[in-house]
Amino acid sequence: MKCEEAHELLDAFHDGELQLASSAAMERHLCTCPSCSATLDGHNTLRTRVRRLGRMPAPAPLVARIGALLREENRLPTGTLPVRSWRALAASHLLAIGLGGVTVLGFVHARHAHTYTMQETIDAHVRSLLDERTLMQIVSSDSHNVRPWFMGKLDFSPAVVELDKEGFPLLGARVDYLANRYVAALVYGRRKHRINLFVSLADARSTAAMTSTARHGYNVLEWQTDGLSYRAVSDLDGAELAQFSELVQMRRGGP
Repeated sequence: MKCEEAHELLDAFHDGELQLASSAAMERHLCTCPSCSATLDGHNTLRTRVRRLGRMPAPAPLVARIGALLREENRLPTGTLPVRSWRALAASHLLAIGLGGVTVLGFVHARHAHTYTMQETIDAHVRSLLDERTLMQIVSSDSHNVRPWFMGKLDFSPAVVELDKEGFPLLGARVDYLANRYVAALVYGRRKHRINLFVSLADARSTAAMTSTARHGYNVLEWQTDGLSYRAVSDLDGAELAQFSELVQMRRGGP
């Protein structure tokens, strides 16, 4: 594990949110990297200081201001304020704080989940290149052979497009396991490069907008359409991978 990847996963590691394998890799990295270890120590120090702050009483001007607003709202005489109003006010503040915390935690969790998924995508691509037998379970440049091959192997039917004339020949396909689900992996070529196009059912929270990620010399483009999620990954430069992705979107559904 390199420092760049470690920094991206550090918050999740600090909160105990990483899977076992990633957590073990982080621990090994921290044992040999003083810089990342110091960053983690900083996280721990900050958490300790926050916990030591404890609870602080509201400033008197704030209490007076809140009281004035409530008296005006309830049209009560000065100096009187029903207990239930204070309780309602406290409950509303606690609810606002709680909802804000949930929103922030949800955002952080989603960010780390996406980072982890992108790393999984690159790892799956690299593993597939180790051997032609791991790269393709079916070798064919004919989409009419490849698409039916997935029947019974997945709970959806991926669109398979042929892009030979555009310089991205279809080479074959396989079934892979990515982000806790079985996915279709369509393999394309570009000169001596390989492109893995991972196709899976789209998450209900996913957006159709295309996003790009670059890491360790690999580029990943991700988008959703027609209820399916697509991730194209390769060591091609970003412009060529973007060209490939645009062609897939234009031609999906068959040649």
